[in-house]
Amino acid sequence: AAYHKYLMFFSETAVFAALTALGLYLLFRALRMQEKAREMQKQFIETMTHESKTPLTALKLRLESTLEKNSKGLQLSKEIEQSLEEVRRLASVFEKALTLNRMENYAFQFEDIQFSEMVKEVVRRMDPLFKQKNVQVELSLAKDLWLRGDLYAIQNIIQSLLENAVLYNDKDDRNVSIDVIDASNKILVKINDNGPGIPIGDRAHVFEKFFRGRTGRKIPGTGLGLYLARYIVNAHSGVI
Repeated sequence: AAYHKYLMFFSETAVFAALTALGLYLLFRALRMQEKAREMQKQFIETMTHESKTPLTALKLRLESTLEKNSKGLQLSKEIEQSLEEVRRLASVFEKALTLNRMENYAFQFEDIQFSEMVKEVVRRMDPLFKQKNVQVELSLAKDLWLRGDLYAIQNIIQSLLENAVLYNDKDDRNVSIDVIDASNKILVKINDNGPGIPIGDRAHVFEKFFRGRTGRKIPGTGLGLYLARYIVNAHSGVI
C-alpha cells in the first residue's frame, strides 16, 4: 500500500511538473511573440518615419528652389520633375503602409477581374514613371482572362513588381516585358527586366517583411513590396 501511495505521489508530482513546464513554455512563447510583434511595430514606425521624412524634406527644398527660380524666370522643368519624383516616393511609402494595414486587418473583397485589362490600366497609370526613367515596356497579354480576386490587391502586386523592375535597374536604357499567359485554367504572369537581378544571398529573404537586400539599401523603400505581393498571392491560392 505504501508503495502505491509513493507511486501515486510521484506520478501526480511528475504530471504537475510536466503541466507547469508546459505552461511556462507556452507563456514564454507568448511573451516572445509579443516582443517580436513590438519589435516589428517599432521597426515599421522607424522605417515610416525615416522614409517619409527624407522625401518631405527634399520636396520642401525642391519647391522652395522652384519658387526662387520662378521669380527669376528660369527653366523649371527639371525642378518640377525632381519634385514629382519625391511625391511619387512619398506616395509609394504611404500606399504600402496602408496596404499592409488593409491586407492584415480585413477580408479580401473578391470580384470578377478582366485580368489583361487590369494590367493595361496599371501600366497606363505608371506611364509617367516609365517615361521619366526611360523605360521601354513590352506587353504580351492573353485576351479574355478572368480572375476571381480582390482588384485593389492584385493591382498592388503588379505595380510593386513593375516598380522593382524599374527602380532597381541602373541602366540608361531599361527594358521591361510583361507577359500574361493562359496556362490551363491558371493565369501566369511573367515580368522580366534587363537589370542586375537579385543577389543569390538575398533570394531566400526577399519576401520577408521589411527586408532590404544589399542592392535595396541604395534605393529608398520600405521592404514591404514583395512581402505584400506574396501575402496577396497566397490569399488567392497562387504562387510567386
